[in-house]
Amino acid sequence: MVDQVVGCDPGRQVLSRALARARSRNDSIDIAAVSWSGSPVGALVRLSKSAARVVVGAPARGRLGRTLLGSVAFAVVAGASCPVVVVPADAVATPLRHLIVGVDGSQASVRAVEMALTIAKGAKGARVTCVLGWNLGGVGGSVITEPSTEPWTAVARRLAALGHRTVAPVAARYPGIRINIATRYGSPARAVVEAAAEMDADLVVVGSRGLGGLRGRVLGSVSRQVVERAQHVVIVVH
Repeated sequence: MVDQVVGCDPGRQVLSRALARARSRNDSIDIAAVSWSGSPVGALVRLSKSAARVVVGAPARGRLGRTLLGSVAFAVVAGASCPVVVVPADAVATPLRHLIVGVDGSQASVRAVEMALTIAKGAKGARVTCVLGWNLGGVGGSVITEPSTEPWTAVARRLAALGHRTVAPVAARYPGIRINIATRYGSPARAVVEAAAEMDADLVVVGSRGLGGLRGRVLGSVSRQVVERAQHVVIVVH
């Protein structure tokens, strides 16, 4: 065990309680506890450069069913160099059986698929569903709004093809993992959140920025909405 608790007394007390709780859950893992002076965001973002993942907590959902990240958690999710795991206050640890991944053809979503498949491989038996959402698809210059029509089906097929092109090269490196691709009508964030709820997912994985996202450490609107609305642990992959 590694036990490095330094800093002021309040910080030492918080870390001591955290260490005791973590070790009561699993005493086979080496745990290091370090207290930093200065900005919590700056410390976590700096540490993320050499970390596999950063984990931050989120408050319980409000009356509107949304999780409103605090300033520290939001800044870390947006600025970290590694994937960030956002754990709601009411989350319950369960074995991983089903992961949902948001896909849109961007490189960020490719990295999200890679992360999900890596986790599923370690979970032994977990399956992965890649979700693509659309709400303003067009064929021949027209906006498609009528379900079960040929133009509607054409948009769904086009989106499914995009999903296969995005996922197939990554999936080839993870034989044996069950992978499905699902297209859903609705905004990308809504599609992911609703799929996770309906399919009883245990974990949601999204890229930090999708197609059209700004360069630099800016959290995309889709990933932010998923973090705020999903009733699950969410991993945001940079």
